[in-house]
Amino acid sequence: MVTPMFIYYGKLPVHEQPVLFFSLMAVYFYLAKCMRLMLLFVVLAFAISWTGAYILFLITAHLIITNRKAWPALAPAYLAITVIALAHLLHIQLSSDFNDFSQAVGERTLSGGSPIAFVSKQAKWFMALYTKPLALISLISLITLRKPLVFLFFIWGFFQWVVVNRIMWIHDYMLIYFLPFVALACGFVFWKIYSMNKLFGLAIFTIVITVALVTSWPFTTALLNSKDQTAKLYLLAKIINKHT
Repeated sequence: MVTPMFIYYGKLPVHEQPVLFFSLMAVYFYLAKCMRLMLLFVVLAFAISWTGAYILFLITAHLIITNRKAWPALAPAYLAITVIALAHLLHIQLSSDFNDFSQAVGERTLSGGSPIAFVSKQAKWFMALYTKPLALISLISLITLRKPLVFLFFIWGFFQWVVVNRIMWIHDYMLIYFLPFVALACGFVFWKIYSMNKLFGLAIFTIVITVALVTSWPFTTALLNSKDQTAKLYLLAKIINKHT
């Protein structure tokens, strides 16, 4: 909650936020062994955006790792998102030019530059949006604690890198899919320290959160103030449109 990603981009009017919510609810009910509710939230996530399918792949991977014989239970979820996808494609075919849709998909999925430059750019954005202290703790947690769910959420964040590489070059908010990874990874570290020594754990938690908030606040403030500039540009665009 102290990161620029959550404070600013958590309120951005795009599909990623509701997809993230429904996806995490799907994971919650999956872990609670409520498969019908898990299916419901997977469908809701996918109905909002095709990125909602990512969470089903994540759940499938976890189920295969933990209980290989149980993964066919996810067949209804795959059937449901297939039906939704086909219905969407049919709607596009009947209501618009499918070639325009294909071209738009191609423009978003093709690579936008060299892999080294891409990774460098994403790493800088990641540290800025999630703060350096929490980014470092997340990676330490991933390497040392080796929690399967943390690892899978880490992989989940990379789906956009592979599927819509060109968009990732432009939109830093697409890194929001790493939010569950950072939250879980840091949470496990703080809990481990707290379980060994409660007073020391609270002190460490307070210090890290304070440092993360203070060091990132100038960037967060700049993001929050950018909304005023956007509103002014929108008003200017409306005036120009009216008189031209």
